[in-house]
Amino acid sequence: MALLLASGHLDGVVQPEGKLPHVVRGTSRKHSFVSDVADIENDDGSTTTRTTISERIDLVIRTVDCSGRIRTFSETDAKDE
Repeated sequence: MALLLASGHLDGVVQPEGKLPHVVRGTSRKHSFVSDVADIENDDGSTTTRTTISERIDLVIRTVDCSGRIRTFSETDAKDE
């Protein structure tokens, strides 16, 4: 379900049975992070530091209800808790 929302296939008004309607919008973003740091000793005795930067996709889902309350859900926020 989260992938469908984040890809934009389920954007719009959602009204679960017995609940008030709300608007849903899903997006995805990329975040860069350092995935590896390695120190390599060269033949001449010097040291080279290799830093690998990778990207991670973060799915973000935003909702707004009839009262105007906006809520944001993302995978990054869930991992931080």
